[in-house]
Amino acid sequence: MECFGQDLRRHFVRSAYGDRWLIRRRLEELSIDVELAADGHLEVEIRNSVDIVLLRSVIKQFQAPRVELVDWLETCWCAS
Repeated sequence: MECFGQDLRRHFVRSAYGDRWLIRRRLEELSIDVELAADGHLEVEIRNSVDIVLLRSVIKQFQAPRVELVDWLETCWCAS
């Protein structure tokens, strides 16, 4: 998965075919504007710093190894 963009507001996310639909759905649930480009990339509109953090989090769910995600979750539980 790769993320790149033309400017600070539009970012394009490359992902595996099966993942892009799940990523798109999750971003829409988070009220982040996302469109499927003609070439298969997801075009994501970033409005503020919260959107950046949410986009990073969603992408991490699909690219990080399971053990890394489990460690991250355990760290979150311990911090609260």
